[in-house]
Amino acid sequence: IYAVATDPAFRSRGLSSQLLAEAHRRLSLEGLDFSVLVPAERSLFDYYAARGFRTEFFRCAQTVFAASSPDDVDLSPASLPALLPLRDALGAKSTLYGRWDQEALAYQQRETSLLGGETLSFFWEGKPGYAVCHPTENTVLIKEWGASAVSTPVLSAIAHRFGKNTVQLDLPASPGAGSARPFAMTRWYCKERKYEEGDPPVLSLVLD
Repeated sequence: IYAVATDPAFRSRGLSSQLLAEAHRRLSLEGLDFSVLVPAERSLFDYYAARGFRTEFFRCAQTVFAASSPDDVDLSPASLPALLPLRDALGAKSTLYGRWDQEALAYQQRETSLLGGETLSFFWEGKPGYAVCHPTENTVLIKEWGASAVSTPVLSAIAHRFGKNTVQLDLPASPGAGSARPFAMTRWYCKERKYEEGDPPVLSLVLD
């Protein structure tokens, strides 16, 4: 669910609540398990919680300062056919995974390119990985880190590729972790929901 908003002149009349209730009714009839949204502001988490949503996706920011550019890190533009299965393999370890198909990933890559960024692939310690990189004025924002562990040499190579001194990661986090912040909420329609163990829920590459 995206871009829920009410003209200021018509607020406090319950219009958004009615629209959401009708959306939930229809989605439930269609057999969907749940819907998901990313609140635009911190205060909206309480608003949506009062309408049946619960926070299930959390993120944790991490800043890495670039060291000298490593010689043994090879970065290259990610191949879309290789990106999808790699992303799915990493997401399969999570308790909840926001999956993008190939068409959506192709759109994301075009958007990243238009913003001056790249989706880069690499091998580190014998394992493939990728990073969705968006350069800003002072740092490189990693919109999605596709590797089992954070690698300072790889991140340093990314920083040097864009001529920056730092890299800012936004990683999935477990609720209750020290620096975790709420990110996205779900509204479930299943009568019996099964909770599974695994890595923290993953939702990224959204317009946040």
